[in-house]
Amino acid sequence: MLCLFTEKKLLNQLNLRTKLIGSFVIILLLMVFVGLVGVYTSRHIENHLEDIVEQNVKSANILGVVARRVGFIYSNSLLHLFTTSVEDMTRYESEISDWAGKINTDLNTLENMFKDQATLDRLAEFRADLDTYLRIWNEQVVPLSRANRDEESFALARKRGAAGMAAREAMYKINELHDTIIITANESLKLAEQDFRSSQYILLTITLLAIILGLAFGIKQSLLIAGPVNAVSKAAQLVAAGDLDQRVTVKTGDEIESMADSFNTMTGNMKKMVEELRHEITEHKRVQEALQESEQWLSTTLRSIGDAVIATDAKGLVTLMNPVAEDLTGWDKAETTGKPLEDVFNIINAQTGERADNPVTRVLREGVVVGLANDTLLIAKDGTKRPIADSGAPMRDDEGNIIGAVIVFRDITELKQAEEKLRKHRDHLEELVEERTQALRESEKKIRNLMESVPIGISVSTPEGDVLEVNAAGWKIFGYDSKEEFVNTPSEAHYYNPKDRERFVELHKKSLVKGLEMQFKHKDGSVFWGSVTSTVRSTEDGTTEFINTFQDITKRKQAEEILKESEHKYRQLAETAKDVIMVLDLKGNIKYINQEGINLSGYSKKEALKMNVKDVLSEDKISFSDENFVKRIAGDKNLFMYEVDFFNNKGDKIPVEIKSSLITKQGRPSGVLTIAWDITERKQAEKQLKKSLKEKEILIKEIYHRVKNNLAVVSGLLNMQSTYIKDKEAIAAFQETRDRIYSISAVHSQLYNSENYAAVDYKEYIKNLVTNIFYSSQISGLVKLHLELDDVTLPIDKAIPCGLLLNEIVTNAFKHAFPENRKGNLQIIMSSLEDKNCEIIVKDDGIGIPENFNLEKSKTYGLKLINLMTKQINGTLKIESKNGTEFRIRFSTEPGQVI
Repeated sequence: MLCLFTEKKLLNQLNLRTKLIGSFVIILLLMVFVGLVGVYTSRHIENHLEDIVEQNVKSANILGVVARRVGFIYSNSLLHLFTTSVEDMTRYESEISDWAGKINTDLNTLENMFKDQATLDRLAEFRADLDTYLRIWNEQVVPLSRANRDEESFALARKRGAAGMAAREAMYKINELHDTIIITANESLKLAEQDFRSSQYILLTITLLAIILGLAFGIKQSLLIAGPVNAVSKAAQLVAAGDLDQRVTVKTGDEIESMADSFNTMTGNMKKMVEELRHEITEHKRVQEALQESEQWLSTTLRSIGDAVIATDAKGLVTLMNPVAEDLTGWDKAETTGKPLEDVFNIINAQTGERADNPVTRVLREGVVVGLANDTLLIAKDGTKRPIADSGAPMRDDEGNIIGAVIVFRDITELKQAEEKLRKHRDHLEELVEERTQALRESEKKIRNLMESVPIGISVSTPEGDVLEVNAAGWKIFGYDSKEEFVNTPSEAHYYNPKDRERFVELHKKSLVKGLEMQFKHKDGSVFWGSVTSTVRSTEDGTTEFINTFQDITKRKQAEEILKESEHKYRQLAETAKDVIMVLDLKGNIKYINQEGINLSGYSKKEALKMNVKDVLSEDKISFSDENFVKRIAGDKNLFMYEVDFFNNKGDKIPVEIKSSLITKQGRPSGVLTIAWDITERKQAEKQLKKSLKEKEILIKEIYHRVKNNLAVVSGLLNMQSTYIKDKEAIAAFQETRDRIYSISAVHSQLYNSENYAAVDYKEYIKNLVTNIFYSSQISGLVKLHLELDDVTLPIDKAIPCGLLLNEIVTNAFKHAFPENRKGNLQIIMSSLEDKNCEIIVKDDGIGIPENFNLEKSKTYGLKLINLMTKQINGTLKIESKNGTEFRIRFSTEPGQVI
């Protein structure tokens, strides 16, 4: 029989060992599963954020640069009009040309980035408007400005002028496209943030399920292992499983009864401890919720994303940091611009403490996406260390060259804490199994071990302060090396304020001491905050004992102080801002207004907080009576920024520009953040500029009119003078001079009657000029005139010399090509060529010119004038004599350009 009992016992031990091994294997598999899910989720979020940065943020930055450069071009064009220095004009023209080239490069980059046809069409419209503005500027405005013909140049640059309208259209379209890309980027970032939150919730759910499954499996194994034991063992198992209402009734009168009484006292204290823990957890959640609400408000205001982002140039120097990166590194954006990444992004290996390799170095060298090792710590500017996960990716230009790198990283402290909790739970489960095994052998030892494993200090003391019993957590909280050292230390040495000991005893006389917060001292004299709960127990000999539970709450106190400081800092930032900042509820009631808003409105803060936004802002674009208003704030780009009137307490209207964004709480709209700034000075400057442009337009038109009239007077004087001259050569010279003056006068006449004061419709000009010469000649009935003219517009600096050139060629043809009343044809062809070039052909079928004719050596004034005018327009002239004479002139229609 004894052998059979021994064999059965050995078999049970073997089964227990097998069950323990199975438990460890299952827990290990759960930990591996949670880790794999976490790695997959992190990689997914990193890839998503990289796509957003590549597709939206980069394009938005390029569009912003294009808009700024267009603004520079427009500013320099206005400065060009106002300056009288030729040196300054040349510099402004050079800068405009450089910026135009950079804009074209940026637009080519954007065309390769954008895939949506509608966006590409809008980009093409902007390019066309910008080209139109630059063409008008170069061909018409610059020559007029250099000639100090301010009124003509201002007419083109004004709002209704060709250049002004083109510039305005270009600016409007690039800003509209930029706003669209920003909205798209914000929506993508919001979706990415939602994915990140969802992934966190899924990962947390999986982790909790793994913990619950582990607990369930451990409890089941414990129940199978425990078997039939005595009453104290059964009660201990139930208490360990969470039933703290268990009590053991033993009336044996020996040590077992004493052990049962001690067990009952311990379970009562543990129940109180759990209630205190729940209270602390609730308080901790409240602090967390308050912190999350503050972070949400800041996130809405600053338009940040969830992960930290740092961008560098090709040399590894920092060019961009978002607010999250500033927070994690402790560096301000203004401090880091131009600094090496190693100075800001200081990372070490958590295991060795050695400095980790800079990922940007490898990204810039190899052009690949690089991730950090799992055990990487980021050291902030203040020395704070945080575990992070990150990845670095190269940024390339159109040609695939690496122009910099971007690092996306995040704080994985919570993930590490979750892993640590799982590890602690595993360790706790191992301890629990060990305790249950020991409980089968010795119940009293089981109970004592369970008490020692509690992470909260538990002690038994007398009203006088003598410590009778304390667990390991208790003396470790106070920094002592052993239980004996703590017990033998006078209780007064544990209190930072000696009066707290007296207050503790006085409170015991009145009621239960629950959650009393006091300052204590470690063994080394350092101070920490503690929370104490204590009950009174009467012993069998009639003495009184205090059953105490206590824990270190220093970190919670520090978190509360940090939260208070953070709220104070950002409220102070809002109060010192130079813009009006208001927080509104969903009905438009003002819940917060900063000091600038008080100054602008004239109301007191108490009065303003009782008002609705419609009391201070016009309702033409903002109306909380419309139930869809909140939806439009989040989705309608036209409400993202707009101009309204701001009413002060005197009823005055102040023009302001408004920017509104939605405030959400737990994913739901809770209010509207509105920022406004005074634009009175800008409005006054616009009004003055319009008035000045109108005056310049009138002045330019008057100048053209007077020049035309003066040339007409000179032509009339020449006609009068020629009537008194008898010499035929002198009369011919007078008539030639008159025709040349007419060619100049015709340009000014056409400019006077045109809306464009810097360019001439040359098709109409040639018709008028040649027709006048034709009918004033004596062979108009013998020679047929043929005109084939394309639509060509020339700047004034080329229109006048080209007119003189045509006048000489056509006049010579009528004089010399058809002698002795010979009949023939004169053909004039004007063609618009590529690259903004123009070709004019004057061809007759007359007697032609001598074979040895050389234009450069000609001594006649008319031919010298033809040669001179060709050089003045930077053109080329070819003369052929085959079946008549053909003059072929080719030149650029752009001011100052050479063929």
